[in-house]
Amino acid sequence: MRSIIRPITRSLLLCALSLAGVSGCGGDKNDDDDKSSAVDKFTGTWKYTSGTTTTSCGGDSQTDTLTGNETVTRGSTSDLLVSDSDCAFKFNVSGNTATALDAQTCTINVGGSNATETVTSLVFSSPDGSTAHVSGTFSVMVAGLTCTISLTGDLQKL
Repeated sequence: MRSIIRPITRSLLLCALSLAGVSGCGGDKNDDDDKSSAVDKFTGTWKYTSGTTTTSCGGDSQTDTLTGNETVTRGSTSDLLVSDSDCAFKFNVSGNTATALDAQTCTINVGGSNATETVTSLVFSSPDGSTAHVSGTFSVMVAGLTCTISLTGDLQKL
């Protein structure tokens, strides 16, 4: 299963081994209601209907299909939280767009080696609360090698 939380793929491991927001600031009740409605639009489980990840390491690249689901919940220190068993990334919402907070990191295990994944950019947009588009990039440091993962995909709320 591939998701925006775990874009590290078998191709990244093989590649690496082969080479050795907007927060609430007050305002009136209507502003708070609008913000809450915008955040609620994103919460729930989303399934990928199309999309790819491209992993680039030391001149090699591999493209894979995005599959699986994303679970999005309200955050306690951000508007939204997208998480799995390894990582949790925070997003803030403005209108139809949820943007990941800058420079979030997560350490995951890739083939017995620790890899540090850092969000470079990550945007989740939904015009209607039932369909969405995600795009972004991560940098990943594994086995002394820095790799880049780019993704873009479309989702449907379940």
